[in-house]
Amino acid sequence: MLEGGKTPVLPPAQLEEMGYKIAAYPLTLLSRAVSAMNEALDDLKDGRPVEVVACLRVACLRVASLLA
Repeated sequence: MLEGGKTPVLPPAQLEEMGYKIAAYPLTLLSRAVSAMNEALDDLKDGRPVEVVACLRVACLRVASLLA
């Protein structure tokens, strides 16, 4: 399944009903990551401080919650 491809992108619940155990959304993940990087680059270019420590803390908390 590829966003923008020939196969429609289905929600996880519907894929599970069809027997799938895992689904990947590669372009969704990539586009979110690129968007966040562009936002950080804009902040740097405009001289706004980048809260690296806060970003890392949020990322660590998110990872911890996923693994719990």
